[in-house]
Amino acid sequence: MTIAVLTMLVQQSLSFMTTMVLPVAAPVIAEDLNLSPALVGAYSVALYCVAIFSAIGCGPFIQRYGPLRVSQMALVVMGLGLFIATAGTIPMFALSALIVGASGAISTPASSELLFRYAPPRHAPVIFAIKQTGVPMGGILAGILVPIFILASGWRGAFVISGLMCIVAAFLLQPWRARFDEHRQVGRTLMPTTELLRTVGMVFNHPQTREISFAMFTFVGAQAVYAAFFVLFLVEGLGYELTVAGQVFAASQVVAVVARIFWGWLAGSFIAPRKMLALLGLGIAGSSVMTGLITDDWGIPLVLTAACAFSATAVSWHGVLLAEVARLAPPGQVGSLTGGVLSLGYIAMMGYPALYGFILANGGGFTFGFLIIGVPAFIAGCLLLRRPTHSAKLTEKQNDA
Repeated sequence: MTIAVLTMLVQQSLSFMTTMVLPVAAPVIAEDLNLSPALVGAYSVALYCVAIFSAIGCGPFIQRYGPLRVSQMALVVMGLGLFIATAGTIPMFALSALIVGASGAISTPASSELLFRYAPPRHAPVIFAIKQTGVPMGGILAGILVPIFILASGWRGAFVISGLMCIVAAFLLQPWRARFDEHRQVGRTLMPTTELLRTVGMVFNHPQTREISFAMFTFVGAQAVYAAFFVLFLVEGLGYELTVAGQVFAASQVVAVVARIFWGWLAGSFIAPRKMLALLGLGIAGSSVMTGLITDDWGIPLVLTAACAFSATAVSWHGVLLAEVARLAPPGQVGSLTGGVLSLGYIAMMGYPALYGFILANGGGFTFGFLIIGVPAFIAGCLLLRRPTHSAKLTEKQNDA
């Protein structure tokens, strides 16, 4: 079990780090190639667009080749995607985004498929939460290592070194391939269109997966807005120095790492995962209201409290939700259902910041934007508070309906 968690933690960390290499290096790239900083936004949109379809369609590949082999292939392809970006042209940056997005989206479904086989049901939420700390760890790695790589060998060198890290990690995982992929379905057919429709059906044909998917959408959306606009809110909306705003944001991210594991432990020991997610949804709503009410009269301790509350809810639910998705999945379909639910998250990653930006551009202000994003999370929390009236797990018959 420990080895399974560690291997998936490594691949999750490197997968997220890979998506952050260009955003971290963007200022240097823009100056060197005389490109607009808007490159980051376009890169992210392309990455998440392709990630939606990759997440929905990756299930059969996981079942046929095994979650570890698919994780290895994803790491290698992500590394190659970073290599392509070193060409330094807009078409190659776009191709890099598509490759990194398509391969990176596989990391979470593959790891869920693997860990669900080894995690005792009671401890699944905390085990999934530990694995999901790979996301903030990947962000930390990108923030620390990419600037060092740039200083040592330029931005192209940073892309190459980061890509090599992924490829080397893929080969280092090989000793555990036979053990972790022993349940793979060698004869599994790959029919992309059929499987896409089947996965969409799994997500929307069952009341509990619909509710979990809606929660995923609203939770990811709130997280995306917090990541994209909180520092900007403090700096431009409230007049904070960038260094102070950055320190507040960084402190809240540390809280998120601890909170992810804590909520997972609670959901595995004292509170049913569904109820835990309901409380987190209500918490996101409350913390978004608190954040929206921040004024320049608030002292740093109070602002930090609001930031930590937002981070402890909107940035810390992942392990509990993914464990619940795995529990609901039909036998052998954990990766497929996880990918389908996760695709809603990728849509939210694009949609929520776009909506918030529209609100800002049309005079709505930071406060109104934060108040608005709390409403869907509140609705999701209320839906999850209801006692489910259907079977706790999808059956193949329901899935094919």
